[in-house]
Amino acid sequence: VASGRVTAQDGQVFGQLLDELPGPVLAYCRSGMRSTTLWALSQAGRMPWPAVVEQAARSGFNLTGLAAPVV
Repeated sequence: VASGRVTAQDGQVFGQLLDELPGPVLAYCRSGMRSTTLWALSQAGRMPWPAVVEQAARSGFNLTGLAAPVV
């Protein structure tokens, strides 16, 4: 996933991988923002969007500018 170009579809694919791969799964990027964004988008429809944003914030990532994807 290219920096600054994470899509809702990328998040869906990431969620499928999280479901299918044996855990724990490590997602890595330089700052952690892409990994967090992918995780957040993968949770759309699984948990309320405000809870997703709050969980990311507890981990030090501000996703308030990320619109909730349409599920």
